Amino acid sequence: MLSGNKIGERALSDGMFVLLVIAAMISWAGTWASGKMIAGLAPVGTIVFWRFLISASCLFLIIRVTGERPVIPGAAWWGLLVSGVFYTC
Repeated sequence: MLSGNKIGERALSDGMFVLLVIAAMISWAGTWASGKMIAGLAPVGTIVFWRFLISASCLFLIIRVTGERPVIPGAAWWGLLVSGVFYTC
């Protein structure tokens, strides 16, 4: 089916790769659907907070399951922090 799937330097089994792709599709679809459903029910800041919290939790779970660590240079963390703060304002 699928062969040679790698995250970082470690090869994933075909089943694990498929599960990760399905999890990504469901989480992406879920954010659009939930965003449309609750658009008029809560303030925008609250919706953004919960959507990003759920997305970050899913990404953290995927990182824990695969055993990989994100490879982000040290200087880039400040840019991510600043963009995250200004994006939610």
